[in-house]
Amino acid sequence: MKILKLSLIFLATLGIVVGALWLTMGGSSSTRQEAMSGLYRELSDSIVAQWQDMDPWSREAYDETRTDLAQKKDMDLVDSDEHDRLAEMLRNSAINRLYTLTVEEFAKPECRHDVVTAYDKEAQRLNREKADKERLQKLHSIYTLYANIRAFVGSSLIYTPRFDGNQWTSLNDLRDAAVRRATGYRNNALYTEFLSHINGFSSGLTETTVRNKVEKGRSRYYAALSEQIISYFDSKDPTTDAAVQLESIYTRFRNEHAQGSGPLYHFYLNFKKNASDTQDRGTSL
Repeated sequence: MKILKLSLIFLATLGIVVGALWLTMGGSSSTRQEAMSGLYRELSDSIVAQWQDMDPWSREAYDETRTDLAQKKDMDLVDSDEHDRLAEMLRNSAINRLYTLTVEEFAKPECRHDVVTAYDKEAQRLNREKADKERLQKLHSIYTLYANIRAFVGSSLIYTPRFDGNQWTSLNDLRDAAVRRATGYRNNALYTEFLSHINGFSSGLTETTVRNKVEKGRSRYYAALSEQIISYFDSKDPTTDAAVQLESIYTRFRNEHAQGSGPLYHFYLNFKKNASDTQDRGTSL
């Protein structure tokens, strides 16, 4: 009887100990989960607060937050799923802010070239990550168009002829190509939506502005072309075939730019006379 009583007491005590251990372990797990969930909420709120008003956009802040999240994962303060969600939240918040700041800068008449160039570089870096590629690529497309227009508007549109011994591109064709290019920029939807307010863009892309720029270089263009033609034929023997070729070239040159045909005209007459004299001497022999 005494043995039985002692056995019951032992079993009851064992049950109490086991139950206490179970409650203690369960409570610790629950408390840890609550602490981790609280940290997750704190980190997510911090990311949103940090990036919603950040100006200017900061690569340093972005990298520091990424490093901090990785360290907290290594220390088991956040689990893998929480880390991945926080990292995605960071990327999205950073992209949202970068997009907003870039678009706002492009909307300014005094758009700062160094700022949008720096933001474009950040957009391309973010695009190499697992990120919102569609909007990042759109930002890069806007910047590329901006850079092309900026270079075009800032160009003097002074062309240099290239005579290949028989042909060249007329200045009228170059002028018309420049006008078409400006028209293409003006009709681009990205230009209309994001870039049309930048100082110098609208006025610099008008057909009148482009034509006037090209026409300012007309005399220079054909003077250089005349020199190239003279240099080319001056190294050739004055044969009848060469004279016929030069006559065709001179006729085209005169039709395009009659005002500047003087030097080439005199060279052409001398070359033609020399070719005729050469032919006469050949006949007499």
